[in-house]
Amino acid sequence: MITARDIKARYLGQDERYKSLKELIAYHNTNMDSVLKYGTMKDYYSTERYLHKFLNDKFKTPDIYLKQLNYRFIIDFEQYLLRYRPEKARKTCSN
Repeated sequence: MITARDIKARYLGQDERYKSLKELIAYHNTNMDSVLKYGTMKDYYSTERYLHKFLNDKFKTPDIYLKQLNYRFIIDFEQYLLRYRPEKARKTCSN
């Protein structure tokens, strides 16, 4: 929730900086790119794309703070993956 106090603190530079899901994924992919094999990284990039689609479709936002993640978010994302049908002729996600 955004309050007037939050806006004032952000304007004055006194607010706490929370990490977002996009930042975490970018950090992971950048650091693990040289460690993991291409096939594994490809799966991480696919998951990143699905997360972006999920956030846009469900929450109408491009990103979410890590402190906002909860069990319901995880279950909703899992259901999204199981029900998602790609526009192109690609394989769908499964267990």
